[in-house]
Amino acid sequence: QDMAVPMKCLQQALHTFQNDIH
Repeated sequence: QDMAVPMKCLQQALHTFQNDIH
């Protein structure tokens, strides 16, 4: 469960990054 937090944060950051590029 400790790894689920940073994973979600990373996924959200990646999503925002992709949205920023487009």
